[in-house]
Amino acid sequence: MKCNAKKGTCTEARDFVTCTTKGAVAVPGVCFAGICNPQISLPVVKAAGRCQTYNCPVNGVCSVVSQPDGADCTPNNVAYESICLQGVCKRVWEGLGETFPLQNIGCIGKPNGEVCDTNHLLVDGETCQNNVCIKPDGTFYGYLP
Repeated sequence: MKCNAKKGTCTEARDFVTCTTKGAVAVPGVCFAGICNPQISLPVVKAAGRCQTYNCPVNGVCSVVSQPDGADCTPNNVAYESICLQGVCKRVWEGLGETFPLQNIGCIGKPNGEVCDTNHLLVDGETCQNNVCIKPDGTFYGYLP
C-alpha cells in the first residue's frame, strides 16, 4: 500500500498495513489512523486472523497481541456469530430452539467444549456439555428435550 503522494495519507482506511511516505526520499512506514507513520514497523510475525492485532509504541516495532475475549470475529455474510476467546475465533452455537417452549437443543451433536449461548451474553462461559448448553456453574436455560 502506498500513501497518497499529494496528501501524505494512506489510500485505504486500514490500520497496520505497510506504506511509503511522500517526499523526495520515500520512507517505509505503517499506516495508522490514515497516516503513513515511518517511526513504527510491523514485527516479522504477522497478526493471524481477526483475533489478533498490533500494539504499537510511539516509535519502534509493533507487537502482536490478542483481541480481548468476546471481541467480534464473525465472518462477513454468515448467519451466525463468532467471538474471540484466548486469541482464537470461535463460532457461537445458539443453544435454544426458536419456538416455545424454548428447548436447549443447540448443542445436540456438537462436541463438548464448543462455545454456545442461551442468553446473549457471549462471554459468560457457556459451552456444550453432553448435548446441552451449560453455564460454568452447571446450570442451564431452557427445557431439555
